[in-house]
Amino acid sequence: MAASSLLLFSLCIGLQIFSGFADK
Repeated sequence: MAASSLLLFSLCIGLQIFSGFADK
């Protein structure tokens, strides 16, 4: 479903942002 894929997408983005903060 679209909702499921959207959730996965947002999760990926959130993880990348969190990784960026952790890197600093």
